[in-house]
Amino acid sequence: MAILCSVLTAPGQDDKPTIAIIGVTNELENEAWRDARIGFGLKTMLSQYLMDTDKFNLLEEKSEIRDRLESTTEYLWQTGTKDSVAKPSTMAIDLGADVVAYARVIHFGVPETKISIGPVHRRRQTTEIKIAVTLADYARGKTFVGIGKGQSRRKAKSAIFEFRNNVVFFDETSVGKATRKAMEKAVDEALEKYIKWK
Repeated sequence: MAILCSVLTAPGQDDKPTIAIIGVTNELENEAWRDARIGFGLKTMLSQYLMDTDKFNLLEEKSEIRDRLESTTEYLWQTGTKDSVAKPSTMAIDLGADVVAYARVIHFGVPETKISIGPVHRRRQTTEIKIAVTLADYARGKTFVGIGKGQSRRKAKSAIFEFRNNVVFFDETSVGKATRKAMEKAVDEALEKYIKWK
């Protein structure tokens, strides 16, 4: 899975800012989230949501930096701390991006709700994910953070994520669906703050 990073500015093209999407950090202490494929999948999801807004020009891949960028994505996912983005974001600035975007998975929980109606007792599990998305405009010294929460009902003993051919399918499990909702909400909030400031 490739990192999407490069300059798409051609003569006569619109003046939308260029954006470098450098990856996602995993701040969870949960073995099920260690797989690097999840980090690459989340980065692709973040890229897609940001491009769907039509507010930025995505940096184009260049063969001479592709390996460095892929290493950056894996590094962010494996190191899993808020401070992990400092070095990679500096690298993205060197690539000529106006804005740097990254996300952090900050919460994963499965709270259980007990429902009692007379003699009938049921338990329901809900998957809850929280993701923070940061849009950093380093040229102007401004950072905009959106936090999104996603929830989905979870079946007992269901898989955390579904993988096929080394690709994670977020729409196949309740955790994946909650993750997608959280990412979308976080992007929307960060973008709303960014647009108001612009």
